[in-house]
Amino acid sequence: MPGETKHEAVSIPPSSSSLGGQGGVAGDPADLEGGKRAIDFADAAGDGQTSAGGAVLPGPCSRAGITFEDAAAVAGGGDVADPEFLEAQQRLRLQAGETERLIKWANVGGLWVEDRIFQQIAGEQSEGKEPVHGQEHYVRAFRAGDSERVWKVTKGNHYGVVPSCDGTKARPSDWFALRPAIPSEYLRRMGLLDVVAPEIETRLEGFFMDEGSIKIVTSQRYFDPEQVRVPPGEVEHYFKLLGFTDLLMTAGPEWMTCAWYHQDENLAVFDAWPKNTIPFDGRLYPVDVIPISPGPIMAELIKRALEVPLGCR
Repeated sequence: MPGETKHEAVSIPPSSSSLGGQGGVAGDPADLEGGKRAIDFADAAGDGQTSAGGAVLPGPCSRAGITFEDAAAVAGGGDVADPEFLEAQQRLRLQAGETERLIKWANVGGLWVEDRIFQQIAGEQSEGKEPVHGQEHYVRAFRAGDSERVWKVTKGNHYGVVPSCDGTKARPSDWFALRPAIPSEYLRRMGLLDVVAPEIETRLEGFFMDEGSIKIVTSQRYFDPEQVRVPPGEVEHYFKLLGFTDLLMTAGPEWMTCAWYHQDENLAVFDAWPKNTIPFDGRLYPVDVIPISPGPIMAELIKRALEVPLGCR
């Protein structure tokens, strides 16, 4: 890749018009019959598509125009403030309330993904496996016509991770340690991927109930990854072209920046490791990074962190 990878200078679109991108939730509230309707992806696609193994694949179903931002607002009860200083038990109570609101919303809006589609994505992968860091989703690629997308389902009663906000620690790298997210945080995080990289086309496809917890189902454009290791320098080059500033560095096999901040957009990106990007057609796609829009407390901590020499953060 060095000497071969070409990047285009890309300006970040305004957050107000970018959250959620073109994606919507599967299902149209105006279509309701009986208050709850599972979405049949094969019907939505017409005759449906089949894989080599004969499985019916999802067709286009993002019709309602409901964005990640909408879903996060519903989950949070209209409160968009990030719970930056909440203790674990407080987060659990918030999560219980948020999942209850999402279930009611999915019932009224007919936003449930059909069981057989869920099983195609998560069924074989879910047996006896607990989610761990770096394994936030069940994942499967589907092809429908000329379109191929990667579908993701959250695992268990977990909704990924987001940075914490604890300025009492000694080093800035410890201020932003990753912690479990609640549904509204996860939804905002996924929506913000369309601010960082709208070409990934991250969409909210719907919800599914399994083992007493609501799963969030999303999809992204599929990229056939080139079988190469992405050097840290390529990741840094990508974010600097977008106008980001180094926020945190960490030592691994080599020193690299793992978190970035865009001051004009008040947008931070964490977990920006090479393994969370895909090289395709001469550029990088940050498909699994963690973007957030910091609240006032975290924004102040980021400002303090940027005042510390980079190697000491």
